[in-house]
Parts: sequence; C-alpha cells; structure tokens
Amino acid sequence: MGVSIKSASMRRLLWIGLSVCLVCICLPSGPVKWLAFVAFAPLAIGLQGIRPLEGFLSGWIFGFAIWILSTWWIYNGAVNWLGLSPLTSLIVTVLFCLFQGLPYAIFGLICGWFEKNNFFPTNLFYASLLTILIFLRPSLCPGSPVIALYSWPLSIQMADIGGVSMVCFIILLCNWLLADIIVKSRKPKKNVLPAISLILILILNFGYGMIRLNYFKTLEKNADTDDYATITSVQPNFPIKGLQGIEKTGPYMGALGALVKLTTTSLSASKHSDLIIWPESPIPIDCECDNFDGYGVKKLSSLAGAPVLLNCIEYEYDSNPLTKKACKGLRSVITKKIKAKYNSAWLVTERGCPDSYRKNILVPFGEQTPLQNKCPWMKKLLGRELEYSPGKELSLIEFGNKHVQPLICFEGGFPELARQGTLKGTDIFANLSDDAWFESGKAAEFHLGMTLFRTIEERRPLVRCTNSGFGAAIKATGEIIPGSVTPMNDQAVIQSTLFCPEDITFYAIIGHFWLVLPAFYVVIQIGRVVAKKRSPHIIY
Repeated sequence: MGVSIKSASMRRLLWIGLSVCLVCICLPSGPVKWLAFVAFAPLAIGLQGIRPLEGFLSGWIFGFAIWILSTWWIYNGAVNWLGLSPLTSLIVTVLFCLFQGLPYAIFGLICGWFEKNNFFPTNLFYASLLTILIFLRPSLCPGSPVIALYSWPLSIQMADIGGVSMVCFIILLCNWLLADIIVKSRKPKKNVLPAISLILILILNFGYGMIRLNYFKTLEKNADTDDYATITSVQPNFPIKGLQGIEKTGPYMGALGALVKLTTTSLSASKHSDLIIWPESPIPIDCECDNFDGYGVKKLSSLAGAPVLLNCIEYEYDSNPLTKKACKGLRSVITKKIKAKYNSAWLVTERGCPDSYRKNILVPFGEQTPLQNKCPWMKKLLGRELEYSPGKELSLIEFGNKHVQPLICFEGGFPELARQGTLKGTDIFANLSDDAWFESGKAAEFHLGMTLFRTIEERRPLVRCTNSGFGAAIKATGEIIPGSVTPMNDQAVIQSTLFCPEDITFYAIIGHFWLVLPAFYVVIQIGRVVAKKRSPHIIY
C-alpha cells in the first residue's frame, strides 16, 4: 500500500515537472508559442486523484517553479535597484515567487478537496477556478500564462471582449480538455465530447482573431491622415551605475544633455514627428521647466516641431520654508521642506510644460513600502527615508489633436488603469520604462509581453520607450511593427507611424465583469459538495 502511494506521488511529480518544463519553454523568449494551449495539461493529469494537502503542495511547487524559472531576474533588481545584499536579494526572490505561486497552491488544495469527497467537476469548472485565482492574486508583478502568446496576435484577439483574463480562461479550458482526452485515450466513445469541445473552442478563438485582424487592417487602410500619429522613441542606454558615455561638462552634460544630443542627431535625417518620447532613466532628472529650458529641451521641441514627453522626479514642497545657516559666517540659505515625491511624466514644448502625469501605481518596496501605516516595521526594515507618493488622479497629456496616456514602468501591466484612460479619451499609450536594473533581456521582454495586451483590450496603439532594450511600437491589434523592437544594451531611436482607432471595446465598457459568470459557476459547484457532505443520502 505504501509503495503504491509513493509510486502515485512520483508519477504526479513527473507530470507536474513536465508541465513546468512546457510552460517555461513557451514563455517569452521561448521557441514554441502554441505550447501555451497544451503546457498545463500534464498539471491537470497530475492533480487527478490527489489529496488536499498534497494538492496544495503540488500546486505551490508548480507555481513557484514556473515563476522562479521565468522571473529569476528579480534578484538583479533587488541588488541593483533596492540596494539589498546578495543573500537578502536571493531570499526576496524566493519569497516573491512563493507568493506568486499561491493561486496554484489554492487551486491544488481545492482539487484535492473535490477528490476527497468523490466529486468530479467538469473541465469548465477547473478552467474557471484557476482563471479567477490568477485574476484575484494581489500582483507584485502582474502576469499570467497568457504572456506566452504576446507575439502571436492571432491567438489573443479575444482580449477585447474580456481582457487578458478571457484569453487565460480559453487557454486553461483547452488544456483541461486536452488532459481529459489523454486520460480517456483508451475509451474513444468518452473522448468524443471533449474532442469536439476543444476543436470548437480553437475554431472560435482563431476565427475571431482573423475577423478582428482583418477588420482593423481594413479600417487602417481607409483612415484619414488625422487618424495617425508619428512617434519617435529614444533609447539612451544609460548605465545603472556610473556615468559612462555621459558628458560631465559642455552643452550636452548630464542625462538631459545626452538625451537632447542623441535626439537631435538622430532626427536630423528623419521625417516629422508628432511626439518625442524619452524613457525612465536610472539617472534622476528633476521636474523643473526652467531646467529643461537650460538643457535645450524646449529648443529641441521647437526644432523638431514636436513636444517631448519625458520622465522625471517631481517634488511637492511644504508652504513653510526652512532656514539653514551655512558655516563660517556665510549668509543663510533658504530651503524648503519636501512634502512629497512623485514619479512623473511631463510634456515639454517650445512654450513651456503644459501637461503632466503623476504615476498612480507604485512598485511595492521599489517606490513605496506597502502597508507601511499598518506595519511601520516593514518600512523601517525595507523602506527608504523619502519614498514616492502615488498620483491622486489619472490625467491624459494632449499633443496636437491626440491624447496620450503615460503608463510609467510596470503600470503597463494593469488593465484597469488603461481602461480608465480609454474612457477618458486616450488615443495612444506611452509606456516609459527602465528595465536596465534587471540586467536581463528576459526581464525586458517579459515587461513588453505584459504591456502589449493593453493595445488589444482597448484597441489603442502603444509605444514602449525603454532605457536599455525591448522598446517597441505596437498597433491596436497587438501586432508589433516590424523593426521597431529595440536592441538590448545599445542606443536606438525608433520612429513609427501608428493608426489610432476610435473604437470602444466591449472590455472597455464592462472590464472584468464577465468573470462573475465563472465565479458563480465555481461557487455553485463548491456548494454542491458542501450540500452533499451535509446530506450524504442525496444523489447528485
């Protein structure tokens, strides 16, 4: 009996290990994208007949493994950005991946609970449950298995109906149906329904994808010139440490000077731009319009005939100034106490700085310690003396006849923020980011894949402008414009003309409200098990 249990556990681990390998192969940089539709099938097989505690541990092992293998670069960010020691950074990375693996642990626990009560729900239930658990996870780093399909637009057009969660639901349902087919392979008659269901779902998904891609292709072909925007994105490749390649004196000194010089020399032979975008920079740039004027940003805007959207640090000062006396009898210097600090995006034109945006969603620990009011010890241990404050409202930035919505850094991974912007009148998204801290192209590509889905959900184009690589210009269909992906660890200036549709998607209207249906179905199924336990004589 003991040997039999050990053998069954070993088989489950092998199935789960196979699933981990398949998921990691199809994630960003992976060679086989379509594996997303089959990679979770071994997990589904491995969880069959499992006990609750074993299911919890197996699910957690699976979730932890896929996150640690795909986001190991978090370690580099903890060392370079947060300034933690190598050992502490390793611990932080492990804890992060354990946290991200929790939805799969809870999923395995519930699967084991159903098995224990001899209740075997449908494949629809499993897909619904795991989709909801992934969606409800408090995201330190937004993500789902859907990222594997970011470079295959045909497969993800359903996102304009139900967002990235609907694509996730479709992927998981296909996986569980495939697992059902594999398990019942010796019983062909029982395979008919899952096989037909799988084929119909794939036809529906890819058929809808073809229809939507052709629709926007036709729309773009017949559009007026006013429906387009030409955007220039500049990638300076600033080092995260030191000032290599940055002039210390002269008209192009510092980070601002380097950006002005790179932009000026690159635009000399380029066509007209409607907007120039600069990325997040590891070298702090203060938000001061006079400072931009002194470094020639306003002059650049005038010469290029286009405003510059840049990232900078904005300070809010206390109304009561402080007086500090300098030593050795020199006169006192009047200073102001900093009240708050913001990660901001400013628009600089030849006439000044008319519009700005303060980052709404801050990076936990990197920019603001979460739960610092309830857990002050956490800020004392991991926080900084002056942390960033979140912006209080979402503001769009106007250029010409268009409105751009800045998505600073990992804000690009939050669908609801982009949805709010679309309903306010966003024409195009601009993701200003710096992934150099992570020292890995995988980190930058993961970020690109995570952000790309905003284009399909809202049917708005997006320009991702980065400091060190994997910037891109993306159409409203999720298609990356050929040649627009910037190289890693190199300077680049990319200019792209993007069509800006005015369509309002179903997702923009209802958001993730559709998840009420699978959630209701899950609750009903769990309720049936509870009722069965209370009244075992009832036959279901």
